Amino acid sequence: MRTRRVAFAGGFALILGLTVLVAVESFRDGGIEPPDRHPASPTEPDPEPAAPGVIPGARAAGTRPDRRRDRIRGRIVTRDGRPVPGVRVTGVRTDGGETETRLTAVTDDSGRFEFDVPEEARYRIEVSGTLEGGVPIRLRSSALTSTAAASRDYTVEPAGVFSGRVLDPDGRPVPDARVEAWSSRSGGGKPVVTATTDREGGFRFLLPASGTARIRAYVPTADDVGMPYCRAFVRDVKAGDPVEVRLTKGGEIRGRVTWRKGGPAADLPLRAHQSLGSHPMVIRARTNEMGEFRIGGLFTTLQYRIEIDLKRYKGEALDLIGDTSVKSGTTDVSLEVTAAILVTGRLYRPTGKPARRWHFWLVYDGSERKIACRTRSDGSFVFRAPAHGTYTAWTRYTVNRRTHTLNCGTFRSGDSGVVLQIPDP
Repeated sequence: MRTRRVAFAGGFALILGLTVLVAVESFRDGGIEPPDRHPASPTEPDPEPAAPGVIPGARAAGTRPDRRRDRIRGRIVTRDGRPVPGVRVTGVRTDGGETETRLTAVTDDSGRFEFDVPEEARYRIEVSGTLEGGVPIRLRSSALTSTAAASRDYTVEPAGVFSGRVLDPDGRPVPDARVEAWSSRSGGGKPVVTATTDREGGFRFLLPASGTARIRAYVPTADDVGMPYCRAFVRDVKAGDPVEVRLTKGGEIRGRVTWRKGGPAADLPLRAHQSLGSHPMVIRARTNEMGEFRIGGLFTTLQYRIEIDLKRYKGEALDLIGDTSVKSGTTDVSLEVTAAILVTGRLYRPTGKPARRWHFWLVYDGSERKIACRTRSDGSFVFRAPAHGTYTAWTRYTVNRRTHTLNCGTFRSGDSGVVLQIPDP
């Protein structure tokens, strides 16, 4: 009996051993190896050894994740919130980089777009494309964003195409002319869009489809002789109408500027200023080595004021002496230039606090002529005295619904640190 039990146990052990042997050979033949106890992730490469003193995964203080620093995201939608797919979105850098950076993307089915930017900056968003039915679109308002800004929606509206040509007095196309347009919905102010004509004098831009446009065209000012042609206006233009803007030769003003201390005022930037409705017209020129200037492109029947173009002059404060109000067509203007007589000071309220952004006026030596002046946000002011002498400051002050005209003090031309006080009415 014992012998049978021993034989049976031996046979069972033999069968078990053969089974294990067959299983191991099957793993080897199929190229399958038993998995490790702690397998490594196949999507993450082995980390590189950290430099001495650097914690793996750390980033410099004050930095932000790349996702916020180098991407701009947004969504293009219609006025009723519907997404606009398949339109081209362009980001134009506006913070004064050395070269113009233009980034482009196309919206997906949800109207979303995003693009990487080389560095943190401010960008202007532009949109080009069409709605269903081929209707062109434009942004409803100017759109500025930065790489740090969150994703936002940009609203577009149907646009109308306004196009035409700019011609000279002989009917020839004028390339590189500047064209500005105002929409009847914009209410004046700065032009809604600007464009530059091509070689054939053509221009094209988009404005709101509803309403009309007012278009102005001119050739940009040259530094030496001013504009070659007058500005030309076309009004009540509808989308799709062919527009022809014809420039005219116009009149000019010629003259000479000398220093009061003697010698020609060479390379002096000048401008002829004239208000036309709500849009002032400024035409610039520059004197030559002999102090002579010629400003062209003027309307023949208008009066212009000759001024020093302070925006383009970075030297000392200067004033023109002489009759600076000149009619177009005058060719014998004689002006002198001298250092400006500046007066600096501060105006205070009756309570002793600075009179911030306060309007007051000055009278020269008892003259009835009023010279307007205004303080800055801290109550200070800079006054350009037209001549040497004594000036009296006046203002109006309202108390209990009664307005009082008050004398704030006097000073002499060239004074600095003047203190003016509005008296208690």
